[in-house]
Amino acid sequence: MSKLPSFRTYASRIEEIRAEIIDSDLLFWFQGDLGTIQLLFTLFGTKSDRPRFFCASLEELDASLRQSRSPSNLILSTSIGFANVDLAIELASRLSPNCRTLLIAKKITATAAQRYIDSGIDGLILEKSIIRQSGALLNYFKAVKLNETYFDPAIAPREPLLDTPGLDTLTDREFAVLLKLAEGCTNDEISVFLGCSIYTARDHVNVIIRKFGVANRTAAVVYAIRNEIL
Repeated sequence: MSKLPSFRTYASRIEEIRAEIIDSDLLFWFQGDLGTIQLLFTLFGTKSDRPRFFCASLEELDASLRQSRSPSNLILSTSIGFANVDLAIELASRLSPNCRTLLIAKKITATAAQRYIDSGIDGLILEKSIIRQSGALLNYFKAVKLNETYFDPAIAPREPLLDTPGLDTLTDREFAVLLKLAEGCTNDEISVFLGCSIYTARDHVNVIIRKFGVANRTAAVVYAIRNEIL
């Protein structure tokens, strides 16, 4: 069992999260553990002049997206189901293309996690990681500010999606992106290097992460070095 953070660490992380999102419009379509909902409201529902929209249906989400106009993050729970997650992502991408999507799960299999990742979410975190203040939530908000994705290491697939992912599993362009990741480049810098949009660059990074079966871009570089891909 992972050790709970001290009260000082816990309080510090809450303040860091608030600082990251204090100027952001946030939308929620969330069903889950009451304690998690209360914590989310404590984190996101106070100490900000920016709107917070708590939705209970696709219709309410549609109305909130239109009212907000420029939400930075849409926060969903897996309890609303695959179909509703897909509909919410499609709706947000149509009405607010710059809105990022965080999915929160009480528990989830590696297969289901991959299904959600493939649908285009920007982050996936376990409820217990939020309750325990493991740092996952803060890492997500820091990542999306850099136009990156973040997936809770606690729910990363335990086995690679391919038997032994290596150089032969990457396309030439993906390998070029991997080299840029090893140099510490951001998605913005990769997009300039490739001559593509930042969203295409982000997709390339996500494909590498999925092929290696790791949690994030840093882990992908570590994996590549350890397995002599780089």
